Amino acid sequence: MGVPLEGVRIAAVARGASIEEAAEGAAMAGLGQTDDQGRFTLEDIPPGRYSIAAGRLDLQTYYPGTQSLNGATILTVTAGETISGINFVLNNTSFGRSPGSGTTRITTLIPVRVKMEKGGAVPISADGKFISLRLESTSGVITIPIDGVSFVVPGPVATDFRVSVEELPDIYEVRSIAYGPTVIPQGIFRLSAANFPTIAAAPTPATIALPPPTGTPNTEAELRAALTALQGGTTIANTSVIVFSVNPLKPAATPPSMLSITLGEIERPAVAGVRVSGKATATREKRRVYISGKPGVVFTDGSFEFRDVPPGRHLIASTGNTRPMAAVLVVGDKNLDGIELNETVLLPDDARVPRNPMPSGNVAPGTIVPLAHISGIVVEEASKAPITEGEIQVRSGDSFRAVSIDSTGHFEFSALLPGTYDLRLQIFGHTTVGPTVVVEDKNIDLEVTSRRLY
Repeated sequence: MGVPLEGVRIAAVARGASIEEAAEGAAMAGLGQTDDQGRFTLEDIPPGRYSIAAGRLDLQTYYPGTQSLNGATILTVTAGETISGINFVLNNTSFGRSPGSGTTRITTLIPVRVKMEKGGAVPISADGKFISLRLESTSGVITIPIDGVSFVVPGPVATDFRVSVEELPDIYEVRSIAYGPTVIPQGIFRLSAANFPTIAAAPTPATIALPPPTGTPNTEAELRAALTALQGGTTIANTSVIVFSVNPLKPAATPPSMLSITLGEIERPAVAGVRVSGKATATREKRRVYISGKPGVVFTDGSFEFRDVPPGRHLIASTGNTRPMAAVLVVGDKNLDGIELNETVLLPDDARVPRNPMPSGNVAPGTIVPLAHISGIVVEEASKAPITEGEIQVRSGDSFRAVSIDSTGHFEFSALLPGTYDLRLQIFGHTTVGPTVVVEDKNIDLEVTSRRLY
């Protein structure tokens, strides 16, 4: 129906276990349910590899929308990270726990627009946190990202609402909020029943045609699920058509007006240091960014900014839902713009721990120092013969990335920030422990040995 579902079971399914265990729920590392906006949060998930599942335990839908665990997207959870934007449509056969399944829910949309006072991109993360919009009433609280387009409000209700901006850094402030043409200094406005759709009094007959029988075992289950999902449904012909009645929604008499929020920068006295800015991503992906472990600001256009940056050699790290990005930058006494970050395999465990910059050495200010590579060959400890199968992992803290060992025994991890990394082996019948490597500016070539256990 295209509406948010409330009360749907959501779980993080550990992918280190067997598919059979996952199907029985034994491999669930986190469990929750959707709120009245269909939104969910799973917290305190141990680092590891997971798929996200929704709905009935025996017929779950896995992100991004499959009922096969083998086809589910695998998310890698690292310590301290937040993975957002896991949005997908629940398959009809996964219904079962939602108290609203098969019923018409009345909601209205309040459109939202956030802009900067003098134009430009809107900040979406700062101080290591994502900025959000909060809508509060006696019915509860709804939050959306600052670049969200609307609030979905359940109803009908007649009550006051208050909108505010959460986690806005102290270099910005809310200059004005308007509901439609009316400025609302306290962010308070009112909705009434006229702002919500209504259900028509007379039902309207409708039909739905089922796909032709496929001869597969799923056909009967699909038909049962369709009949269950449609209240009052009856089948005619050879069960290829379902006839049912619906009470269509009538549009709201007065649709809600748009919420317009204007932000502005606060002028501050000059302090020591310079401004560093650049591009963290070419997409609208939600990201956070750090320089020498200190958080900066990321904007809706994918750009980032740091202020009051002291001279020296700095590590820049950017985290998001996809691969992290990084750079090593030498800062002097002038602002630096247009800094490009590169994809990296893994960030050091302390990339978000504040520290003093390293000395610049003989490198000129404004220089982006190339990221180092770790490469090498894996050999048998006794024979020194190359091992031509398995994986090798690079680890930092609880996070890791793995690459396959090629047919000549070689491997490579590219573009690593300076830091300490551990190598681990995943080779059948061999030891797993590898060396600890300290990465600086130069590429590292290794011979990694592994002892056969049997």
